[in-house]
Amino acid sequence: MNMLDYLDWRGDLRFDRVELNPVDALIFAWISYYRFEELGDVNLDGLTLAGLVALREERCGAFEKPALAEAVLPTTSAAWLLRCASRVPRFADVCVRGFQRLVDDAQGVQFTAISFLIPGGPRVIAYRGTDDSLAGWREDCNLSFMDSVPAQRLALRYLEDAKDGREVILCGHSKGGNLAMYAALCASEERCRDIRFVYDFDGPGFCFDIRDAGRYERVKRHSLKVVPESSIVGMLLNHGDDYRIVRSRMSGLFQHDAMFWQVMGGDFVYASRRSATSIVMDNALREWIDGMSNDQRKAFVSALFDVLESTGAELTDELPEKLLRGGGLRKLAEAASIYPEQKRMLLRLLMEMVRASNASLYESLMNHPAMRELSQSISEGSARVSALIDRVSDAISERFAPKDRAPDAAPPEGDASNPSGEG
Repeated sequence: MNMLDYLDWRGDLRFDRVELNPVDALIFAWISYYRFEELGDVNLDGLTLAGLVALREERCGAFEKPALAEAVLPTTSAAWLLRCASRVPRFADVCVRGFQRLVDDAQGVQFTAISFLIPGGPRVIAYRGTDDSLAGWREDCNLSFMDSVPAQRLALRYLEDAKDGREVILCGHSKGGNLAMYAALCASEERCRDIRFVYDFDGPGFCFDIRDAGRYERVKRHSLKVVPESSIVGMLLNHGDDYRIVRSRMSGLFQHDAMFWQVMGGDFVYASRRSATSIVMDNALREWIDGMSNDQRKAFVSALFDVLESTGAELTDELPEKLLRGGGLRKLAEAASIYPEQKRMLLRLLMEMVRASNASLYESLMNHPAMRELSQSISEGSARVSALIDRVSDAISERFAPKDRAPDAAPPEGDASNPSGEG
C-alpha cells in the first residue's frame, strides 16, 4: 500500500473527521513537486485542488498516468498524485495559496514553496525538494560548507510572511525536508508558537550541528523525520538522531522515491533498522566530507559546477549530450585533479560504494527463503569480496598518500584543485 492506495482507502473522510497524519503530510510534500509554473501567470490563490486540476486539464489536456512500476521523476509522479488527490473528498476542497518559485543559476538558488489551506484547519506549507535544475544541485552541494544557503533563507521568509491566524504544519521531501527543518529552527519566537508540527521526509542535514540550535529541543518534540531503510540523502551532514525508518518496495538509492514507501492506515510501515548499504555509504561519505575543510569543499564544488555550467546545460538531463561537446569531459577530468589526499578519499569512496553493493547483495540473498541452505557459501563469497575491497582500499591509501604536503595544506598557486582562486 502506498500513497495512491491510501487515497482510495481514506479519501472519503474529510480532515474535519480525521486530522492530518504523516501520510497526508507526505502527499502534500510530494504534490509540491508538481510544476505549477506550467500554468503560466494565472493567480492560483483560492483555487481548490479540484479547481486547480480542472484548470490544468483545460489548459494542458488530461493528465497521463505514468508507469509507476518503476521510479520516475518526482515531477511526473506528483502530477498524477495531484490528479488522484483532487478526486477524493479529503483533498478536493483544500485550497492553494502563495505559490512561489525562484531558480537563479547565477546565484545558485532553487526554491519553491506552496501553501495548502485545510478547510477549518491548519495551513500546510510544503517546500519542494531538488528539481532537475543545475542550480538546485549546486545549492545542495553548497550545504556541505555553508551554514545557510539562499533557499533556506527564502524558506524562513516564506514562513514568516504566511500569517493568517492559522496553525502551521511544515513539510518537505529531500531538500524540502531540510528547508522545513531550517525554517522551524530559525523562526521568530512569535511565529514558532504557530508551528504545530514539522515533517522531514529523507531530507539532508546541515553544515552545523543542529543540536546546538537554540530551538532544537522544542522542534524535536513537534517533528518527525522519516528515512527509508537504504537512506543516503537523509543521512548526509549533521542531523538529529531521532528518525523513523520506513520500508520501501524499491532498493538502494531508489528508496529515496517516496512513491514506493509502504503505508499502513494513516502511517507508514516502519523497519527496526537501516540497511547495511545505508550504513556503509553513510560512513564512507562522512569520511570523505569530514576529510575536507570548508574551504576545500567550496573549491571542489565550485570547480565541478563551473565545468558543468560551462557546457550551457541548465537541466541535469541535458548534461550527457553537452558534456560530450566542446571538451566537457576533458574539463571535468581536469577539475577532478584534486590534491592527492582528496583523490585518495574519492577513490576510497568509490570502493565503499562497491562494498555497499556487496553488503546489499549479501543481505538480500540471506533474506531469501530459497537461498538459506546456501548461507555458508554466500557468507564465504561475501567475505572474500570484502577482503578484496580492503586490499584495494589499502593500495589506494598507499598509492595516493600525501608526501610533500599535509592533506589540508593550501594548494600552490595555479593548482587545478582550486581553479577559482577561492578559499
